[in-house]
Amino acid sequence: MHRVYCVLLGSLCECYRYILICEYVFLLRYSTVRKRCRKGIPPSVRGKAWKYLCGATYQMEVSPNRTVFDVRILKLRLSEEAFCCIAKTSSRDGFQKCLDQVGDPKWIDDIEKDLNRQFPNHEMFSRNGKYGDGGKDDLFQLLKAWTVLHPEEGYCQGQAPVASVLLMHMPLRDAFYCFVQICHRYLPDYYSPGLEAVQVDGDILVQLLKEKSRVSYQH
Repeated sequence: MHRVYCVLLGSLCECYRYILICEYVFLLRYSTVRKRCRKGIPPSVRGKAWKYLCGATYQMEVSPNRTVFDVRILKLRLSEEAFCCIAKTSSRDGFQKCLDQVGDPKWIDDIEKDLNRQFPNHEMFSRNGKYGDGGKDDLFQLLKAWTVLHPEEGYCQGQAPVASVLLMHMPLRDAFYCFVQICHRYLPDYYSPGLEAVQVDGDILVQLLKEKSRVSYQH
């Protein structure tokens, strides 16, 4: 049984590698990709699959807006004339620019308080684990970079678990772009100071439970 499982898993991994290497397959055979995802993405290709599925790969390598981070950081700190001049000539990675910034001490303090609370039994974040310090350092850098990119929103405790899971499956830079895609495209305003989107979705969920599942609603 174990041998059969290994063969099937290997076959599934090869299928995913083909889909991810051939981008046109990913785009044109969307229904096939969706079915594969619902069956489960093998751990060996999970990080790369997530990058494609959330649009991070496109934003990192293809999109004409891949320097959006550069533009945002520059706008925050430069005059309009200086910004226009540098934005046209800057080719440096936007994520690195976020890392290079010191960050707001308020958000830095909040992030540092939460580092030891994220998956403490996972080797990547364990205090005594082989990769514990490195994992927590990457998590800190990712979350700090986000606060530099969005100083008006800053850091929210709910962001740390999401960022941690991404780091379990991919390098820091890839995880950051995936995290930004999640926050921008899939969960906008979920981590804003007023948590507006969370409240709206919560109200919708309550109403759906009231209409479709009275037992759950009354629980």
